[in-house]
Amino acid sequence: MGHSFEEQLDQAENLLIAGEIEAGLQQLALLEETELNHDQMLTLAELYYELGHMEKAKKLLEPLIAVADIDGQLLMAEIQLDEGEIEDAWAELLLCKEEYPNHLRLLVLLADTSMLLDMPEVAYEYIDHARQLAPHDTSIQDAWHYVRTAAGLEIHTDMETEEPELLSDQRLELEGDDAAYSGHFEEALACYQELLQRDAKSVTILYKAGFIASQLKDYLLAESYLKEVIRQDPEYIQAYRLLGEAYYHQQDLEQAQTMWNRYLTYNPEDAEIAIQLLTLYVQQHRYGEAESLIHRLQADLEEYPPYWYLVGELYRGQDKWEEAATAYQACIQRSSDYQDVHWAYARVLQELEQIPEAIQAMRHHLSLNPEDKVAWKDMGYLLLENGEVSEAIVCWEHSLHIDPYQEEILEIIQRYQEE
Repeated sequence: MGHSFEEQLDQAENLLIAGEIEAGLQQLALLEETELNHDQMLTLAELYYELGHMEKAKKLLEPLIAVADIDGQLLMAEIQLDEGEIEDAWAELLLCKEEYPNHLRLLVLLADTSMLLDMPEVAYEYIDHARQLAPHDTSIQDAWHYVRTAAGLEIHTDMETEEPELLSDQRLELEGDDAAYSGHFEEALACYQELLQRDAKSVTILYKAGFIASQLKDYLLAESYLKEVIRQDPEYIQAYRLLGEAYYHQQDLEQAQTMWNRYLTYNPEDAEIAIQLLTLYVQQHRYGEAESLIHRLQADLEEYPPYWYLVGELYRGQDKWEEAATAYQACIQRSSDYQDVHWAYARVLQELEQIPEAIQAMRHHLSLNPEDKVAWKDMGYLLLENGEVSEAIVCWEHSLHIDPYQEEILEIIQRYQEE
């Protein structure tokens, strides 16, 4: 007899908690291949959301969205808000409003999104409605106070709670969040630091303080907060990403690589961090680690031009000309104007003794980078190798026009003019 969904989910969660990330994710992938009901799809999507696998969560939510399932729609809106897609979240929530006018979670999300869209008066209407539906919910009461103040309305505390200190903490966090969203980072950090004086182990506030410290470019302070986040909760995935960035900006590349590797174990779909890590490995000639990362992430990154460019750089650095050429071709197919790929491709084609093709690639590079003195010089050597001496001299002269102080070019022009 096969295991139930709940048993398989427990197995996956236990593997993740034990640090066996790949095994846990494989178990979740097997669950996706089974026939799932509404609750199971939603549960799996919520778990992927918590793990930071937004695309996987979205894919699971698609059939729920198609039938206007309110739980799926609200989770999709939360994902969109986390990814900064505020207008999309707003549109999703408005679709739900007519059919579910008294849905508490929907009203709170509408209020949150209205605040992000700088519409505090609209936010107040939604949170006030939620407050009337749940008069004893302290979190809604606190949000109501905050939004009412933001909307410039006079506060009448006709509903007092039995937890004034808790409300004070919640209000202070909301004030910090609002300052952060508005770009007032010093004010936000002050709010979070005051909260940490009250509860130094609050993982959420520690992470927010680390994020804001990073925005203020105080990377040492960010490091201290984020290390504490991970100490308190080793499964707080986004902390590894942000801590890696803090180390990177402090030029501690070894620690940056360690943090990003751990982060990518949980979230291999993050192309930005994967590309940053691969760039570091290639620049440092750590080819074994680079190749390991390439094989691990190819399925998630193969549509990204930077990925293929870096694969080409990896192989070019090891004199693997055929492999490098193939990788550069893949990059060009995805973006014909990507950075210096045509220059690198030309150099590899030269090594493969495909000179006419190398000349063509270099011409493409120069059409995009007409002030690249090194490329004009290289083009001259390619033309010379192809027997086009006068054309080579023209290219070298162009390089000299950009930078007259190139003794090597002056000498070679003089030599071939005399010949």
